[in-house]
Amino acid sequence: MIDPEIIAEFLKTLRTVESGYRLAKKEESEAENQLQDIAHRLEIYTDPYHEIAKLGKLFRQIRRIRRKAKEEQEFSEPIISWMENNKQALKSLEKLLGTLRHIREIQEKRSYWPRSHILDYMTDGEQKRMRADSPDKEAAGRNSREKP
Repeated sequence: MIDPEIIAEFLKTLRTVESGYRLAKKEESEAENQLQDIAHRLEIYTDPYHEIAKLGKLFRQIRRIRRKAKEEQEFSEPIISWMENNKQALKSLEKLLGTLRHIREIQEKRSYWPRSHILDYMTDGEQKRMRADSPDKEAAGRNSREKP
């Protein structure tokens, strides 16, 4: 039997890719702003050599962060594109997941109430007790005089 949580994991993975893509976009934008700040600092101010060296190292760090964010976006873009082109399929999968979880919940709560006395002798009266607790006591006891 298929486990509905496989579908749930797939949908969760897609949502994770989507949020990672948005985060990478923000990181790239922030890195771009920081790089512009450094470039303008170098352009406008006359800083001592050691300050310029520090700015150079900082520039390299930020470029690496920016590159990592761009690579994350590049890898995620085909998935994001597929998600946008298949919104109906995703909604359908979410609905399917809900249906499967509902069916599983019903199946886990399933119980049986005996309708006859056929098994009373085999189970030491356990079925008799079940019939006494049955929501439909009248139907359960209707054949009370019949014995196997």
